[in-house]
Amino acid sequence: MRELTRGTNDDLAVTPGGNTLLFTRMSVRAPNEIYKLALNGGSASATPLTNVNEAVLGSVEMPAMESFWFTGAEKTKVEGFILRPPGFDASKKYPVKFLSHGGPQGAWGEDWSYRWNPELFAASGYVVVMINPRGSTGYGQKFIDQINGDWGGRPYVDLMSGLDYAERAYPFMDKGRECALGASYGGYMID
Repeated sequence: MRELTRGTNDDLAVTPGGNTLLFTRMSVRAPNEIYKLALNGGSASATPLTNVNEAVLGSVEMPAMESFWFTGAEKTKVEGFILRPPGFDASKKYPVKFLSHGGPQGAWGEDWSYRWNPELFAASGYVVVMINPRGSTGYGQKFIDQINGDWGGRPYVDLMSGLDYAERAYPFMDKGRECALGASYGGYMID
């Protein structure tokens, strides 16, 4: 079974007696599986209890998502992510899918999505770029609140600065073949 060392843990429950923590874990590369963790001073690593998706996931290549940081609006540090396509060759140029998340209080990260799946977007031979602009969760309340009354201001600068940074930092991105995708607030930003 593919061990998820990075990802999102959720659905926490402690067993009667309080000796074991049960939870679900997912990543951008795998949907939820159930894990357990001993709370009595045993091993610090989680043990998978389910392995529902391994047969399918083991038959496809899903590259790891990489994080990068850049300077956004008002010299604020902003995080972005890049995902290379399966069979990636650094000597080639790849078209780009630039994803903008909904919300606006949402975020891209190490989690699985059946609706907006970065691995699926990359699978057709694209580099996927995702930015967590102002308003995104996970970077503190001030970062979230900086979108209030400014939906198309700082967040737009963050998005465009992130794409500009990725174009400079990753020479395999084909700047002449880029498309932008988004729904809900992401659709607003794409428009």
